[in-house]
Amino acid sequence: MSFVSGMVPETAVKVLRTYLLALTMFYGLAVVAELIEGGSGAAYRGEAIAVAASLVGLIVLGTRFDSAVRQSVAFALASTAVPITGLFHELPQAQVWVLVPSMLLAVYARTAYRTSVARLIALGISVLSLVCLVVAPAPVPALWLVLFPSCILASGEIFGGLHATLVRQALNDPLTGVRNRAGIEVDFAAMQSVVARRRGLLTVAVFDVDGFKQINDTRGHPAGDETLTAIADALSAALPKGASVGRLGGDEFVAVAVGPLSDHGQTFTRIAASLPTPASAGFAEAPADLAALDEMIAAADRDLYRSRRLRRAAESNRIE
Repeated sequence: MSFVSGMVPETAVKVLRTYLLALTMFYGLAVVAELIEGGSGAAYRGEAIAVAASLVGLIVLGTRFDSAVRQSVAFALASTAVPITGLFHELPQAQVWVLVPSMLLAVYARTAYRTSVARLIALGISVLSLVCLVVAPAPVPALWLVLFPSCILASGEIFGGLHATLVRQALNDPLTGVRNRAGIEVDFAAMQSVVARRRGLLTVAVFDVDGFKQINDTRGHPAGDETLTAIADALSAALPKGASVGRLGGDEFVAVAVGPLSDHGQTFTRIAASLPTPASAGFAEAPADLAALDEMIAAADRDLYRSRRLRRAAESNRIE
């Protein structure tokens, strides 16, 4: 999960599956057309290799391994298969079959992976494409040795960067910078797919700011926004490694972590007590293979309201 930028895991798999299906179809047609015309298919040996690699990638995507693992293996197959097609081309114009798919790979990488990882991937694809141009029997203009890498890198930065920005905006809260509801659902699903195979547990914690309405009413909405941002920063800094924090709306935050409540309960309680503004907290846990985020949040909300009632009752008794 650390390599993925935030794209929904299953969406990333579906996009990659469509890409591999397209490669299989187009490269397969090229091989068939060459054979129908009476050729030996030698010039399209690379396309045959690409078809084989694409089919293996599709098989991998159809397995029940973790989404991130399936995605990484299939993407590695596609990233090496595409440049290899150019190794055997005898006609310069055939090298376009290398450039366009490589540009699409760079766009996908920039969208699906962290920026630093995506740039390394695009650089690797560019180098492989350049090597294929130099080694292939097809004579190409010297300018192409600059054009191909430039197009691949630029497509990743321009179009892939735009897609990555849209994904980030769709999954993150614009005020606090933490995940929004959709982003938490993505992170929850990613954790669930990993932990479910081990029959492990997931823990959800809900935090609700005490007296937030009074802050808005007495100090104004800018002060309320500052309070929410400070709480989001504090939660992000204090949560266990691998946990995800998001804002559900208003003054309610949620954290999701791998492991039982016994591992995280004290940590979450300490976090709630140390936030810049007093907050109540509620918790829930469930087996990863049976967990549903909505149900766990509802259970954590019930625990939060119960804890708040008990605390207020205790405070009232002390005053009396």
